[in-house]
Amino acid sequence: MAAPEPGAPASDAVAAGALAVAAAGLLLSLFLHWYRLERATLPFVVAPSPDATGWQLFTFTDVVLAATCAGALALATTLLGGGGSGVRTLALAGLAGCAVTGLVVWRALDPPIRVLAGHAQVRPALGAYVALAALASMLLAVVLTALWRI
Repeated sequence: MAAPEPGAPASDAVAAGALAVAAAGLLLSLFLHWYRLERATLPFVVAPSPDATGWQLFTFTDVVLAATCAGALALATTLLGGGGSGVRTLALAGLAGCAVTGLVVWRALDPPIRVLAGHAQVRPALGAYVALAALASMLLAVVLTALWRI
């Protein structure tokens, strides 16, 4: 990342770096497996394939997560540029992050994969956990930045 401009405090640079890393992690989560099968009896049939990535499985959630990455990078750029991201802007970013986190939790608990024949349990896999960790990191960076501004 570029060095912060003289007008940007060091705390903003730290928050910008955290947002950028978390955005990369969130984007990476889309290309990981979000679900795995446990306690499967043979034979079993599932649809769609549990080997699909988040990008392949989702139609709406993947676009929301990609937009969240873009928003986090835009906020990081604003913070690095010394721009005036006020507490109100950071509060809106925090609310949006909470909504997206809720969407990811819902997707992790209610997978689009259905067992059509046989018995198998569909559980969250690495992609869902990476997405949750990235979103938690984003929320922490936004909350701390807002608190530093108060």
